[in-house]
Amino acid sequence: MDAKLAIENAEISALVRILGLKFGENYSDDEKLKSLRYGRLLIMTDQDPDGSHIKGLIVNFLHMYWPSLLKANYVNYFITPLLKVLLNCF
Repeated sequence: MDAKLAIENAEISALVRILGLKFGENYSDDEKLKSLRYGRLLIMTDQDPDGSHIKGLIVNFLHMYWPSLLKANYVNYFITPLLKVLLNCF
């Protein structure tokens, strides 16, 4: 997928704009990494097949255009709970 096609997608375009990413930029050094609008990206998806798929799509997209973000541990994952257990609720 080329950058022009990717940026035509509303969600991808919003993610790139919100994070302050630039296509073709290498974020290996700290100065470039600090130029981004946020210090980290935290992916918080549901722990179902759809959530896992969405997380995979985001990581794959970032790896394709900005692999240095993954190497710099810029991308993190929040593992949401599968269920909630309550005591004495009956």
